[in-house]
Amino acid sequence: MIPRKPASLLLADDDPNLLKLPGMHLSSEGFRVKTAHRMRYIRR
Repeated sequence: MIPRKPASLLLADDDPNLLKLPGMHLSSEGFRVKTAHRMRYIRR
């Protein structure tokens, strides 16, 4: 069986403090998480 790459998620909010807990939880569940709190980072 071919190992799967973890799903990638982008969490975005204008308050970076609100991104920490969900990001940590999703990472612990095996997701690859990126966070963005500025619009210029979301567009990449």
